Amino acid sequence: MTRAELLDRFARVRTGTSDGRPALHKPLLLLLALGRVAQGRRRLVSFASAAPRWHRLLTEFGPARQAAHLVYPFGRLRGDKLWEIPGDPELATTSSGNLHARELRDRGIVGGFPKPVHDLLASDPELVVAAAEMLLAEHFPSSDRDAVRAACGLRWDWSLVQPQPKDPGEAAFRTRVLNEYRNRCSICDFDARMNDRVFALEAARIQWPSHGGPNDVSNALALCLLHHKALNHGALGLQHEGEGYRVLISRDVAGSSPAAARLMALQGTRVRQPLTPALAPLPSFVAWHRNWVFQAPARLERTG
Repeated sequence: MTRAELLDRFARVRTGTSDGRPALHKPLLLLLALGRVAQGRRRLVSFASAAPRWHRLLTEFGPARQAAHLVYPFGRLRGDKLWEIPGDPELATTSSGNLHARELRDRGIVGGFPKPVHDLLASDPELVVAAAEMLLAEHFPSSDRDAVRAACGLRWDWSLVQPQPKDPGEAAFRTRVLNEYRNRCSICDFDARMNDRVFALEAARIQWPSHGGPNDVSNALALCLLHHKALNHGALGLQHEGEGYRVLISRDVAGSSPAAARLMALQGTRVRQPLTPALAPLPSFVAWHRNWVFQAPARLERTG
């Protein structure tokens, strides 16, 4: 197997779908396995020991309804020729073809990259980086990638990362979105500047590009770093009301700091409208975020 052939396998991973949207189960398991290679750890890992960490990753980075079915990639990745269960033991499957978590735990079943795949990766640190960065770019919003790397143990010399050419379209998209929202966070009005240039303000996509979201202003809001992170992690959502939107804050958000209190107090506040009403977020993008990212239910609004 050549380097190019292995990268092609990673590029062709069939992610599976949930209501027609790509799932993150396979990419996260592969990233965990790549992290093990990068750290020089053993090739195989038991399902029982991997499941808790894997569950935390799905809960933190996956859309709201994707935290179940932990056994899905442990068996299904074998079809992508990127995973094996040594000895290929006879294992029961569900009606949908998935393995049974209880059986995997009780029998101490282990899995990992096939030995030729593992050996090629272990001998080529640049290949590990290339495979991981490919998965991150394909399946995760840019604002989450550093956190996913850290959570999966992907720490490396960044000189191994091939620099990617800057996308002029991305810069133009950010400019259009920020201009429509008057260079202010559409939720908190943050507008800090230095030398007359705004900073810590981003064009935040509502429906992620990795899940079919287009680079349209109607699929974005101008958000400060905090509220962009909150949007991507499902702590913050949107609810259509009248001609605009109100903020939803997940009931799971907690904290005792003033900043956390201010975030929780946003429940029910209005979202700033763009200068061009026709470029306001489309309900279909907001509905995708509500269904697949926002961690429902929302907090109750204060009364009185």
